[in-house]
Formats: sequence, C-alpha cells, structure tokens
Amino acid sequence: MSKPPVVGCVQAPAPRRLHAPGAVVIIVTLAAVLTFLGVPAIEILQLLAGASLVAGATIALVRTGLLQAVRPAVRALVAAPSSTA
Repeated sequence: MSKPPVVGCVQAPAPRRLHAPGAVVIIVTLAAVLTFLGVPAIEILQLLAGASLVAGATIALVRTGLLQAVRPAVRALVAAPSSTA
C-alpha cells in the first residue's frame, strides 16, 4: 500500500491590528463629528482622555498577563444585577 500524500498545514490569515495612523484617523474623525454635532471641546477632550486611559489599562493587563486573573471579577461585575430602579 502506498502512503497518503503529505498535506501542509492550512493557516488562517492573522487578524489585522489597528496601528497608529489608523487610530489617529479614527480619533480625528470622531472629534470632527462631535464638534459638528455641537459637543463642547472640553467634553471631547475628556472623552478622548478617558478612552486613552481605558485603552492603556487594557494593553497593560494583556501584556502582563494579569487579564487572566482579572477576567472573573470583570465577568462578575458585568453579570451583577443592577440595583437602579
């Protein structure tokens, strides 16, 4: 009997990551739309600052491996029933 042919591994393409130029375009576009809608500049800056803090914290958690330890607590907070009526 002959051996079956050897087939190479099929690799899926790697997911595309957002790099700095793409992120800058998104941020400038968002700021322009919010300005056009009449949102004050200070509120836009506060929104961008908050988003930057969340992004930085997320990247830090992922790179240090702490996300695995924090994930159960985050899931518990998200799944907790709201006490507002």
